[in-house]
Amino acid sequence: MITENPLRWADPRSWPWFVYLWFAFLLAPWAKPALRWLRQKRAASWPITQGRITAAEVGKPTWRGRNSPKCEAEISYTYWVDGHSLLGLYNRDFDDEDDAREFIRDLKDKTIPIHYNPQNTSRSSPSESGLKAVQDSRPAPAPINPGAVLAEAVPQWLRPILHPVLWFFMIVAAVGFALSLWVQIATAMGRQVGPESLYVWLHVGCFVPTLPILLMELRLRSMNSGRSIWRILLRRSPWWMRVLDYGFVLYAIVNFLKFANKAQGTDCQTGVDWRSFSGHWMMFYGVTFTLLWTAAHLDESK
Repeated sequence: MITENPLRWADPRSWPWFVYLWFAFLLAPWAKPALRWLRQKRAASWPITQGRITAAEVGKPTWRGRNSPKCEAEISYTYWVDGHSLLGLYNRDFDDEDDAREFIRDLKDKTIPIHYNPQNTSRSSPSESGLKAVQDSRPAPAPINPGAVLAEAVPQWLRPILHPVLWFFMIVAAVGFALSLWVQIATAMGRQVGPESLYVWLHVGCFVPTLPILLMELRLRSMNSGRSIWRILLRRSPWWMRVLDYGFVLYAIVNFLKFANKAQGTDCQTGVDWRSFSGHWMMFYGVTFTLLWTAAHLDESK
């Protein structure tokens, strides 16, 4: 019999520690952008003067997080207040070196409006609208060749058999997604799902198709290239696949929260447990299938 879980979503005092940890993980990435937004709002009320960009550079990728390197784009500029020339710096972090280089492309020697603090003229910030206007006036950038990045992420000896390997793991992801969807439907209809071993295999199996993507990501990291293969693949996947993947992520969160407080605890073979984890299985298998499908077709286009 399923026992009542003391967790009550309407009462934060009953939440276990890992719920607070989830919220911390969700909010942490927004802390720095929120701080930058507040600074921009404050600077928007400052007076404006003309400035000129004297340098625009991208630093080497640094590992500031668990999942990806961070690249910092730095813009140096001079501006004039009451006949005096002052120096200023503007920094912005990017998850991909290509994005950072695109941000600073052709900005050197451009003239942009600068907000400065009337109480302390050494404090300044470029006008966001002015900076965007300068960036929008640039010629279109040269397209990135994703096939070349894919080849860079694969060892030479593996390239002749890369296509069959990708399709093999893609089939594994498709089968795992089909089984996860079947579990979701069967548990919703109150039917017997299957043997207990299937529960374990679906848990373990959702990580198997990610092996090619993980190995390519690790190779790019070891080369300190500043690129992320899964971001490149996700951006170049068909738009309808991305929409479905975002839906799977949202559904996995909602589905788990709905059924987590009804779980049996150490008994992981109840219908509720199958139902609560089936959303996560669908998410892992679905997103991995999208990445593998895109990688296989990039390989064909080389």
